Amino acid sequence: MKHLFIALAVFATFTSSACLDLPNSFDARKKWGSSCPVLHDIKTQEHCGSCAFLSIAQVVSDRHCIATGSSIPFSAQWLMSCVDYEKEPDWVPCNGIPGNMVFDAVVEHGMVPETCLPYSSDDWVTPACPATCNDGTAFNKRTYTIKEYGIIDSASDDIVTAIQEEIFLRGPLFVAIDVYSDFNDYATGVYTCNQHSDEEPGAHAVRIVGWGVEDGIPYWLCTNTWGREWGSDGAFKIRRGVNECGIEGGFSAFPIFDRSGWALARMWAGKLVSGVSFLIAGLQFCSDVLSVKPLAAVSLRSRRKDLCESKEKSEYAGRGHRAIDLKMD
Repeated sequence: MKHLFIALAVFATFTSSACLDLPNSFDARKKWGSSCPVLHDIKTQEHCGSCAFLSIAQVVSDRHCIATGSSIPFSAQWLMSCVDYEKEPDWVPCNGIPGNMVFDAVVEHGMVPETCLPYSSDDWVTPACPATCNDGTAFNKRTYTIKEYGIIDSASDDIVTAIQEEIFLRGPLFVAIDVYSDFNDYATGVYTCNQHSDEEPGAHAVRIVGWGVEDGIPYWLCTNTWGREWGSDGAFKIRRGVNECGIEGGFSAFPIFDRSGWALARMWAGKLVSGVSFLIAGLQFCSDVLSVKPLAAVSLRSRRKDLCESKEKSEYAGRGHRAIDLKMD
């Protein structure tokens, strides 16, 4: 069995992206949603610029279930408490946190279920990484962990294929995009940025769950954090392949779970029991080398605060939405 794992790892290292025949359309929620109901969740950030916390908690929940079969919504509130704000004293939970800082908190502190620490849209920083749930129940902070996180290399020769492979093999991913005021009014169709000369883009964090083509226009299928009343039941389509709103050139990230030793053995054993062949399961490693960069290479554009909006503009507040703040610091 040990030699089999080694052989699969070698297969991954030397297999190009041509090893996958990607479909014209794909929705991770349809592929895994029946066994992982958490993929169908749509978050609502309300009066707090917490889109990065909510989107990352969602992606970790999605991928944890896909990898283990356990559908557990993880707590964004826990991440809001555990982020190391000393790195950037000007940032507070509801007013702009870079995605890599949130992923750092996941790696360092692990995750707890949402039932333990439900989401609140109020500004708060303390207590830092509490030792108990809201009801006083103690928990093990390291019960749910990720080994590290990877990002899609925006300098890749085929960034679109790299993103597609990552989603197709392992599930949704987190992405930061530029948004303008017209994004508030999106309802249907394929969104394209409508930049006005006097507008500066806001930064927003969402989840990519798939892709497709509509009326001849390739698109990414994403979910927002503004509730189900916004967009198409909380989701939207955005043009694919042209770096629309910076979606393919920014920060696209995903959790990497422990696939070594007993953890890897348990994963493969589970796949065998479920009847998935080794050949198909081996493709789970197809794009690892192609699409994951070392953590040291992770960087963000310094001009951006990779969280959503400040609290001044809230025209959608009555519906649980957050308006875009176009005046970035």
